[in-house]
Amino acid sequence: IPFMALKWMSDGKEYYSILANACGYILIELMSDTLTVLDTETMMEDPHQRMTFTNWNSDLETGDYITPVRVSRAISTPGMVDRFYLDILGSQEIFKETYEDGVSVLEITPPNSKVHVQFWSGKSTSDDFTVADYENYVNSVHEDVMVSGVCGFDQWIDNHIAIDTHSSPTLDEVAEIFEAEGYYYHWWKVVIEEEKSHQPAGDMYQIYAADETGWGVQLDFPFHNPPADTPTYAATCQSEDGCLGQGNCKAEFYAILENM
Repeated sequence: IPFMALKWMSDGKEYYSILANACGYILIELMSDTLTVLDTETMMEDPHQRMTFTNWNSDLETGDYITPVRVSRAISTPGMVDRFYLDILGSQEIFKETYEDGVSVLEITPPNSKVHVQFWSGKSTSDDFTVADYENYVNSVHEDVMVSGVCGFDQWIDNHIAIDTHSSPTLDEVAEIFEAEGYYYHWWKVVIEEEKSHQPAGDMYQIYAADETGWGVQLDFPFHNPPADTPTYAATCQSEDGCLGQGNCKAEFYAILENM
């Protein structure tokens, strides 16, 4: 498995990372403050603080388990996603910095979460296909497919993290803003047939939304008045349109999809 070993500083303490290309485009970063095999002298030094250990998921698993502490994303422009995550969702800013080499980072915790989300920008790794090119492409797919809050669900929107909260904001509140400001989003209803420890039986609602970069986020928030025509979907293909999973759409929509 291809990997790169890094050493970096946070609040005066040295930490170590292994960036591993597990498969395809999947990149996993393993972090620790100790080394048992690698020699620190052979590791590449990263001048950027890769993690801020404030309000973080410090309840670490023991043994052979790993604990999720951070998700990192590239964005084309600093401040690009501030409206979505800080203003609309109410995330907390943990760290914000622009380094001497022009690299900038925004680090946040979403509502009711201690897993950090970072947004890095400022240093292109390719002139052939830039971060902006990627964002434009993904958003162009959303534009073609996600035609309303109950119709259209492309593959890119399903490449997401999930944010769970039992307080605020509500799905109704964020959906109103998404609609008014032109964000791509989709309501789903999930039928819980048996009561579980964290979820009573009945109907549960979710919204999948795309931030300004096109990246999808699953929102498991409280709800009050979901749309009456919210489509139901399950991984077992128990949905309004079989396994297509596009929601409540008109026949013309599927005809357009077939010609794409």
